[in-house]
Amino acid sequence: MEFKKDLQSFLSQTKSGKQLSEYHMKLLSKQKVTTPHEFVDAANLHKLLALGLDHVELIKRELLSLLVKSVTLKKLYQKNPLSYSTGIEEVDKLLDSIGQPLRPGRVWELYGETGVGKTELLHTLAVNFVGKYRDRHQVLFIDTKRDFDSERVQEILLNRELDKEAIKSYTNAINVVESISVQSLIETLETMLEKLSASDDTVSRIKLVLIDSLAASFILFRSSHERNQGRSYLTKLAMLLRTLACQYDIAFVLVNLSLFSNDECE
Repeated sequence: MEFKKDLQSFLSQTKSGKQLSEYHMKLLSKQKVTTPHEFVDAANLHKLLALGLDHVELIKRELLSLLVKSVTLKKLYQKNPLSYSTGIEEVDKLLDSIGQPLRPGRVWELYGETGVGKTELLHTLAVNFVGKYRDRHQVLFIDTKRDFDSERVQEILLNRELDKEAIKSYTNAINVVESISVQSLIETLETMLEKLSASDDTVSRIKLVLIDSLAASFILFRSSHERNQGRSYLTKLAMLLRTLACQYDIAFVLVNLSLFSNDECE
């Protein structure tokens, strides 16, 4: 498994990490930081190594990039890979046309301006997914804005003229968790990873995770003082998403917010 490879061999492939000395490596070893995953996950390394916080965060990002690239082609590109349907013909055609169908082990970002319907699309994706796969799979909807609308989901189901038993079956397959901070978002995913590692049946059927939204989670980390902490959380989040997607064949759809300045070129 890639995460267990020697930390020093990974650091030697990074522009910033290869500058670490043997003394630095001994300090890391004493703290039981011996793999790339442990390095990325560790807190306060800048204090341990007596380096600038920016320098350590840069090393983490470079390590993360290497870890993402280390996923084998065999894992990502199988002969007859399983693809899910979004339940929206136009979206399926669009994803197929760019070679990125809704597939286990992958992460998609859905972004747009406020009010264009991103959350509504996630509600629809959740209903469509469990409608087609609920006998085998479930959805986890992570709500960071307290915007998940159970009444809207019920309305979508009623418009499909489903009976009460079918509606109950659909809603039971959509798991909703509120995570109103980046820390609680990370904790939710860490708990899921721990349960999957322990073969916990309560999460083993979750094969689509919808996160609405990243922008809400990171909105408190906009100032220059807090930006490095935000980057650290973002690196940790990316590692968790990669692990869950690649090791447990989970598809992720993340909502983000696009911003346009008023002084754009005309």
